[in-house]
Amino acid sequence: MDVRLYDVFFSGPIYIYIGTLIKNNQFLQYFMIVTGVMNILYNGHNYLYFRKDGQILPFFKYFLDKKYGKTQIHRLWNLLGMYPIFFYIYWTQNLPQWLSTIFLFEIVIGFGFNLYNFIKLL
Repeated sequence: MDVRLYDVFFSGPIYIYIGTLIKNNQFLQYFMIVTGVMNILYNGHNYLYFRKDGQILPFFKYFLDKKYGKTQIHRLWNLLGMYPIFFYIYWTQNLPQWLSTIFLFEIVIGFGFNLYNFIKLL
């Protein structure tokens, strides 16, 4: 299965759900919900864009590398912005154990994946 579909059908909805559980910090709540929605839109778009050989309009063209998917600046944002905020949410929010475990798995795998590809493409 394409990793983009995993993001569309699993990661994005998980982030939105986590956002709905955050009650003590409106910034973190909105951050998770917006991140989840954008994850679904961006990865759904990229799945269709690369699957159809560019036959659809590249709506996210400034965040899209035609050869590698994400741009390096996008990977850098994920590594230095998004995942540190995710770690903060993981450590400070009282999430159900099952969700906390899934979220930690998402953070570690996502950070490693972005770091690997960032270094590989330097």
